[in-house]
Amino acid sequence: MNVLHSEDGKFNFLISDLPKRYRANCKQGCFLDSGIATKAAGNLSKIQSLGGDKGDFVEAVVVGTQHRILTFEPHYIQEEFIEIWCFPVAGKMAISPTASQLSTFLLHRQSMDGFRSIGNELSEVAFLEWLQTGKEEDPVTFAESAVRKAFESNIFRFEFVPKTSSKYGNYFAVSTSTRQPKSDLEKAALKLIDEARFFCIDPAIDQNHQNCLKDIELQQKQLTDR
Repeated sequence: MNVLHSEDGKFNFLISDLPKRYRANCKQGCFLDSGIATKAAGNLSKIQSLGGDKGDFVEAVVVGTQHRILTFEPHYIQEEFIEIWCFPVAGKMAISPTASQLSTFLLHRQSMDGFRSIGNELSEVAFLEWLQTGKEEDPVTFAESAVRKAFESNIFRFEFVPKTSSKYGNYFAVSTSTRQPKSDLEKAALKLIDEARFFCIDPAIDQNHQNCLKDIELQQKQLTDR
């Protein structure tokens, strides 16, 4: 394992050898500890009894994101996901007022779109700022820099909200919003983003993604060869 420390040594950030995974369960409207959820084989009451229910929201410093194409049979076949890497600072994922752990979870469909909308809004604001600067710098470079700075200076809140209700039950999606950092833990975590980004690797997810890309390439080739 690795541990990152704040400059004053008051705050510590754990990076486990195996990625600390959480699962955004849109059927139940809560985050689950992926390890406990796997062991409990989808039994929510058992997951809750084992402490695997991590609530309907998490506030976190986003360390990194990755666009993924993934397959989780039988429900998700070559679907788009966004892989979120973060230091939780509030909610049931948070572990201590003076420490956090590098964690990861996936967003898809409406939840993924909600997260992307934050980036779109920041890009629009950056574009208006670019117009006022005299337009000397490349607008795309200017916007990317502004969005990156915004991501590295805000706390993100991921929260389940109800979306639909049918005879099959309720369906939730994750809503994303941002706020300014408040606690010293949050400010310390933001300063460690660049250092922590190096560890944002989940070999299982990466292999899944690569396999999907190969399958898509093969499917396209077969269509071309017909």
